[in-house]
Amino acid sequence: MARKSRKNKQPEAAAVKAAVYASTGYARISVDGEKSEDSIENQAALIRDYVRDKPDLDLKDVITTDTGYTGTDFDRPGYTELMAGILDGSTRCVIVKDLSRLGRTYIEVGELLFDTFPAYDVRFISVNDYYDSFADDAGRKKLVILFKNLVNHVYSKDLGNKIRSVKALKRKNGKRGGGLPLYGYAPSEDGQSYVIDKETAEIVRLIFNMRREGYGTLKIANHLNATGTLSPSNYYYNKGMAKAERFAKKIRWRYPQVYRILTEEQYTGRLIQGKTNVRGKEVTEMPREDWITHENAFPAIIDSATFGEVRDIILRDNGQRKGRQSSPERASAWDENILVGKMYCSRCGKAAPRLENRRKGALTYSYLCYYCNAELKGAGVKAGNFTTPFTKIETAVTAAIRTLVTAFAEFDGPAAANTGGSALAEKRRISERERDKYVREREHAEKLLSAAYTHHLQGVLDSNEFEIARRRFEQDGASATANLKRAESALREFDKTAARRNAALLNARKYCGFETLTKEIVTVFVRRIEISPGSDEIAITLNFTDCLDDMGIRTEESGVAVNA
Repeated sequence: MARKSRKNKQPEAAAVKAAVYASTGYARISVDGEKSEDSIENQAALIRDYVRDKPDLDLKDVITTDTGYTGTDFDRPGYTELMAGILDGSTRCVIVKDLSRLGRTYIEVGELLFDTFPAYDVRFISVNDYYDSFADDAGRKKLVILFKNLVNHVYSKDLGNKIRSVKALKRKNGKRGGGLPLYGYAPSEDGQSYVIDKETAEIVRLIFNMRREGYGTLKIANHLNATGTLSPSNYYYNKGMAKAERFAKKIRWRYPQVYRILTEEQYTGRLIQGKTNVRGKEVTEMPREDWITHENAFPAIIDSATFGEVRDIILRDNGQRKGRQSSPERASAWDENILVGKMYCSRCGKAAPRLENRRKGALTYSYLCYYCNAELKGAGVKAGNFTTPFTKIETAVTAAIRTLVTAFAEFDGPAAANTGGSALAEKRRISERERDKYVREREHAEKLLSAAYTHHLQGVLDSNEFEIARRRFEQDGASATANLKRAESALREFDKTAARRNAALLNARKYCGFETLTKEIVTVFVRRIEISPGSDEIAITLNFTDCLDDMGIRTEESGVAVNA
């Protein structure tokens, strides 16, 4: 009997249905280039309208948080969220209004489109560019996309050069730049200069007068808070000049703000520009001789004599503090702030600086959160301790590190190799076997897919049968690739854990039995120290405590009662 042709065979009901892509829309706009048709809302609406009749696109979200971010900067919260979804596999398709929304730098955007997205099997759609990376004509349109990417890059550089040229011309002609006005002033009608803001100018004069009368910056800040004077951020928000909602809540005066006002030479009517040079994220302080200054550019709030007098007071007080002689009681370890970069306030999370305390000729140190100190005292809180002595912190940190070092020392040697080390090695061998398994599975899926292509060309499989086979083998390959990435990631984590474990043991051997706490020991073992204003609590977070668990020692059994 003659062989029946299979070329016209219809697909069965159990055929694999078309893939559905978990999609994320992304919108971005720079405030400087904002247009109504390019608004974040319009971009999001265009993306949602595009996917409405696309059953293969399941739109999970449209990221709209990157308002005011330039396309040349990829350190954006929305972009970071987008990439996190790609890396964890929750985003399989990225949709934008046009290519420039993704970015305006040729190299970075090119790497995204033709390296990163394909590596993670992510589909990319640019609606207004009529580009879909999974479409049949994507290869033909690749040259057009590359050209548009280059145009966006050139446009961005040209725009940046024009903006810098305009700003340079403004500085040369003695005109103010953009942004918020200097506190105490308001923009002139043409926006090119300053006029005195009577309400805030009086606050500036009060600050200078109080400093002349001997009040320190912290006491001045406390006075402004106690009298209900709006901080600059709150004032700008109430006037509609600052739009960010974070300025709506009450923000207290801080002593650094007072200091900046007292040292701002422009209050004498002298316009000073070019103090810094900003290129991307890099901010360079310029030498004073390179500043661009214009005398009597606008009305003065503080006369030159008063400003000079206050400047001399500040220089005198700073010089006295720096010129203090160390007493014999002052320990050599105290001269260097061995806890620098480690001290924080548990209440607000800000850094807690070191204070000098001199009583009857003896110099000691303590740590204090200026912000919470001012806020609590301003609220009338008197009970409790606002400062924490260095000696108390030193004792607590020394005890915690010694306990940790002892725990490692007792576990070191043959026991470490026979327990924690062998367990870790066995886990790594399991991950290696899984990795090899997924490599074989991926290779097998690729061979089957290749065979399906060959059979289709030879007429053994018709188009419908080939499509079913292709989808299945591609899915198997994608699944194997995803599992392979997880196994490789696990191996990297094992290696990282082993490296930390070895570092912990080496440092425990090196510093076992130490007598004096040094900056080197603090740097190695201490991650963070938190003090609590109004209480005696000290919270110490040490490095390497996680290694105890990896090595088979529970922290509660080792006696390391610190934050992990």
